[in-house]
Amino acid sequence: MAINGRKDRMREPYTVHTFGYASRTIDRLDSEVNRLSAVIVDVRIQPYDRIDHDFDRPALQARYGSKYVWMREFGNKHSKTNGATDFVNLDLGARRLGAIVADGTSVIFLCSCKSHDGCHRAELANLFNDQLGWKVSHLPQDDAVPLIESLFAE
Repeated sequence: MAINGRKDRMREPYTVHTFGYASRTIDRLDSEVNRLSAVIVDVRIQPYDRIDHDFDRPALQARYGSKYVWMREFGNKHSKTNGATDFVNLDLGARRLGAIVADGTSVIFLCSCKSHDGCHRAELANLFNDQLGWKVSHLPQDDAVPLIESLFAE
């Protein structure tokens, strides 16, 4: 699969971040968005959650406004069957993403999987790494405060 489009608009070097929200809070996503001054790029094929409605598209749009974009193009057609990743329309998604990152804006690929291992968001980020040289940063997999930090907290 090739990412077609103008490489000059897909600024190098660049870091794409990934965030899986299973077992995380919306507050954790808030902190990452604020820390990185990032736009959330929702890469789920269906932007809804059966359990945590804070991560439904209407709630995310209301909370983040223009800092939230759903890109169905980056959704995995086989998300329900656990088959091999098949993106809806990688080329169109790449063009849309290029418009967002052209000015250096950070993005966070959002999906529901807890771990990036075996998740299509990591495959997507790795495609941009392989083809455009982007760095990939998988944001922490849980909200737990590391033990060593908690020992010194006041």
